[in-house]
This record gives sequence, structure tokens and C-alpha cells, in this order.
Amino acid sequence: SNSVILTVTDVNGNSDTATATVTVEDKMKPTVLIKNITVQLDATGKAVVTASQIDNGSTDNCAIARMTLDKTTFDCTNIGSNSVVLTVTDVNGNSDTATATVTVQDKIKPTVVAQNITIQLDATGKAV
Repeated sequence: SNSVILTVTDVNGNSDTATATVTVEDKMKPTVLIKNITVQLDATGKAVVTASQIDNGSTDNCAIARMTLDKTTFDCTNIGSNSVVLTVTDVNGNSDTATATVTVQDKIKPTVVAQNITIQLDATGKAV
């Protein structure tokens, strides 16, 4: 709410004033811009993404208060394409969403540990 003073002056120079309240509202949703990303699982089989990694320059006519993702952690069960929803909320509570793709990859080779063993052939000359 903003108080304004209205002054009216007639052709003879007479004037009067009154105070009015002008209420300014922001009803415009933010513009959500996303980008698809690819992430690698770490040595523990996990990957974490943030809203800023998915955001591709979202804007608002006033200001953006926060950006959130509906899913931020991924593991071995998420290998491949995963949909995530980016929600952008402005300082006046307006929000909008867009869906991006997070492609999860596992590029870490397994660790092989071998040991030497001794085995005996059986009567038929075979060993398992």
C-alpha cells in the first residue's frame, strides 16, 4: 500500500487535496528457464545436483526469492535419464515450474582384488 496525495486545481487557481491509497500487486509468475545436465556418480555411488545447475537464467519482474528441485540426490538405481522439476518462486510468492532431464552416468571402474590359490586335480585330471 502506498499513500498518494491528489491535488486538483481549477482554472481560477482554487485547489484542494485528498489522500488515496494505491495498492501495488505483483501477480506475474517468474519465467523459468532450464537446462538438461549430465552427472557422474562418485566413488560411493552417489551424485547431488543443485537448482543452480539446472537453472538457465530464470527471471522475474521483481526478484527471485528461491529456486528448488523436487529431486537432488541420485544413486545407482537412477542410471540414465531422470526428470526433475525446478520451481522458481519470486519475492511476492508467485511461482512457476519447468521440467529438466538429469542424465546419471556411472563411469567409475570396479576395483578388482585377486588372490593366488592352489588346487588339486581329481582322478579324472580335472579341477574346478
